[in-house]
Amino acid sequence: MNADITYRPLNARDPVRLEAAFAAIGWSKPRAQFERYLEAQEAGSRWIRVADLDGAPVGYVTVVWQSTDPVFREDGTPEIVDLNVLPPYRRLGIGTALVARAEAAVADVSDRVGLRVGLHPGYGGAQRLYARRGYIPDGRGAVYGDAVVPEGVTARFDDDLTLRLSRSLTGPPAESYLRDLRARVGSRLLMVPSVAVVAHDARGRLLMVRDRATGDWGLPAGAIELGESPIEAARRELREETGFDGSGWRLLGAVGGTDFRHAYPNGDRVEYQITVFSAAPHSVPGDGVRTGIAPSTVDAVPAFDADEIDRVRFFHRRDAPPLRLPYPEGMIWSARG
Repeated sequence: MNADITYRPLNARDPVRLEAAFAAIGWSKPRAQFERYLEAQEAGSRWIRVADLDGAPVGYVTVVWQSTDPVFREDGTPEIVDLNVLPPYRRLGIGTALVARAEAAVADVSDRVGLRVGLHPGYGGAQRLYARRGYIPDGRGAVYGDAVVPEGVTARFDDDLTLRLSRSLTGPPAESYLRDLRARVGSRLLMVPSVAVVAHDARGRLLMVRDRATGDWGLPAGAIELGESPIEAARRELREETGFDGSGWRLLGAVGGTDFRHAYPNGDRVEYQITVFSAAPHSVPGDGVRTGIAPSTVDAVPAFDADEIDRVRFFHRRDAPPLRLPYPEGMIWSARG
C-alpha cells in the first residue's frame, strides 16, 4: 500500500465512487455535491485534491478562493473546506498530506489560509491536526453556519457549529520543513537529515517506540527542523515521542544510504541520513503520569505523541522486537547514556 497512494484533481468518475464509499459507512455525501465540486474545479473557483489508493479515492480536500464566511471573504482569505478521509485509511498521514498540498496551493496566491473546524468529538482528529500545523482561532468565538453565535445564545451541537481558524503561510513554518517541502514535490524519494536517540535505563534496557500506523518498533527519531542543530532535534524528538528528557548526551555516529530508505503508509518515500545520539532517559517533573517515574523500574509508559506513537516501552536485548531501520547492533546495545 505504501507506494500506491497518489494525490490528484477530482475527475469525472469520482462523484459516483465517492458517494458509494461514504454511503458504505453511513455518511450522506451525495453525488450531486461532488458534481458541483467538479464544475467549480473546472471553472477555477475551487481547488481539489483526491487521495487515490489502487485506483480508488479514499479521501479529499478542497479550497475555495472566495469563502462564504464573511470574515474570510472580507479579508480575501482562501478557505480549506471539506477535508475527509475514509475511516479505514485514517492515521496514515493522508489527512496531513492533503492539508499540506492545500496550503501549498494557497501559498501561491495568499499569505494566509483559513478554515472552520467542527466542535463536536467527531472532529477531534481534525482539531489536533490543525493545532499541530499552527492554526489559531480568530478570537470571535463559535460560528453556526456563517454567523457568530452570540454570548448566552443556545446553538445546536452539530456539524454546522464550528470554530474559525487560520494560519500564516509566510515566515518560519509552524509545521515541519519536511511536510511543507513534501507538499511541493509529492511522494518522490527525498533525502532527509534526521536524528535518533539510543536511550538505556539503569538496567540496560533500550527505550523504544511503536508507530501507530504501521505497528513497527523503532528508536525515538525524526527529521531535523529548520534552524535546529542535530542535538537540539534529538532532545526535542525524545521529549515529543516518549515524554522523557535525557542527560549525559553523547554522539554515537551517523548512518544512512539505501538501507535507510522507508515508505510511509501515505506513499511518501524517504532516505534518512541519521545522526545518532545516546542519552540516559529521566522523567519530566510536572508531566502527570510521568512525574516520579524511574527509568530503572518502568516497564511501559503511554506514548507522549499519541497521534503518531501508540506505545513506548523499555526492552531487554533478549526481548526487543526488530527495529524498523537496520542500525548497527554495536551502536545500539553498547551505548549507555
